[in-house]
Amino acid sequence: MKRICTFFLICLLVLQMPAFAQTRQKDIVYGATDQTLDLYTPEGDSRKTALLFIHGGGFREGDKSQLAGFAKLYAQGGFVSATMNYRLAPAFPYPAAEDDVKSAVRWLKARGAERIVLIGYSAGGTLALAVGFSEDTPVDAIVSVAAAAELDSWAASVTYAQAKADVANYLQGASSKDASPLYRVRAGGPPVFLFHGDKDRLVPIAQSVIPAEKLKAENVPVLFRVVPKAGHDVLLKRKHIKIVLKDLTPFLAAVDAEGQ
Repeated sequence: MKRICTFFLICLLVLQMPAFAQTRQKDIVYGATDQTLDLYTPEGDSRKTALLFIHGGGFREGDKSQLAGFAKLYAQGGFVSATMNYRLAPAFPYPAAEDDVKSAVRWLKARGAERIVLIGYSAGGTLALAVGFSEDTPVDAIVSVAAAAELDSWAASVTYAQAKADVANYLQGASSKDASPLYRVRAGGPPVFLFHGDKDRLVPIAQSVIPAEKLKAENVPVLFRVVPKAGHDVLLKRKHIKIVLKDLTPFLAAVDAEGQ
């Protein structure tokens, strides 16, 4: 844990972000389903944009601690940041997790967040795209890391039995088209930043290439960063995290500045 904290402190210095003190509030119930989030609030004159981090885990596992290091880092940089839990399959199939993300967005807005960016990894990235592309829950930007945008083609393209089972357990008879963010891309949507490792075998890079092309066709602002020699562990290894943070930080600053 000490090594991880030191690493993120070094990142803060390298990225030349201001070092705000912060407070953490744990296990806040944010909606009607008793799911919780952890909130990291900068002390002092913080930015206008709140960041909502959504963990991965194949829709069946994981929790809000997975992306806590990133939330702490960006809270030190002046962003109100939250990491959230959501209901997991198979006990809670689609659209339960999506509905929880929407509830968390509404909770942040009710607390005064002027702008919101969804940041999701793996299954969390799929949820970030799905909610961010939905017209009923407007956000100001989406960041997706190693996420599947089209669930049928993802399940068909990988040899991992668990991935196929994860999709089936998540959908449980629901339409994969309804649950797939790719089919919600629309003109006028928020800007999107896609990150994907070029060696990702669990979620092939085509799952980011295809939505990037569709977003461009709809004239939606989109950035696409291929992380070289990175697999699905793109947010788990230091050498890959450095690449992501180097591009992500100015993107978030630009989104925040747009709302000034």
